[in-house]
Amino acid sequence: MLTDPAHVLVLVCGLQFLQLPGMIIGQRVLGWGEDLSRLTPVSRRLVIALGAGIMMYVCGTGVIGLVFPRLTVTTEVGRALCVLQAVAWTLRASLQLFVIAPTWPQHALWLNRGLSTIYSALAVGYGLVCWLSFGA
Repeated sequence: MLTDPAHVLVLVCGLQFLQLPGMIIGQRVLGWGEDLSRLTPVSRRLVIALGAGIMMYVCGTGVIGLVFPRLTVTTEVGRALCVLQAVAWTLRASLQLFVIAPTWPQHALWLNRGLSTIYSALAVGYGLVCWLSFGA
């Protein structure tokens, strides 16, 4: 099963949705509402728009992989999506581990560790999907 890129993709895409509860918890634990209220109206709306766009990308690409796993790993466009995901999650994991983590508040280190684990697993998972699908 774990040698079939489509099966691996379904598992990875399922994992992708595990970060959603972390983001909901994170906004409360880290006090995003209070921080956002200190921004100017245009900056606050830009941050909200950026966050909404990121969540739409994460959910949308996750749904594509779950609904069309075989097409995603056997077509050029699907493989390109997997490469994009591998690069994007590698960047996100790197930023979480090396840029964000050093400034993370002590009271929420558990959340940082959880999100770091999810982002790193997504980077490795999509990398595995790429490796398997290009070898197929």
